[in-house]
Amino acid sequence: MTEQQTVLSELLNSYDAVERLSALKKLIELDPGAFQCETSNVNMHFHSFFSYNPENWSPTRIAWES
Repeated sequence: MTEQQTVLSELLNSYDAVERLSALKKLIELDPGAFQCETSNVNMHFHSFFSYNPENWSPTRIAWES
């Protein structure tokens, strides 16, 4: 991961939805294949900063990391 991607990934944790969306769009520009699914069998359960997440991740950051 580049330094720019690291900074943008951290911005995905912003409580400002506009800032999160902007960072996500930039990350997708840097890695257009990031959201290509390898399988249709997905079973995930996460907590975000709206509930409990020890990393204090936003829902946007969780989707990006997944």
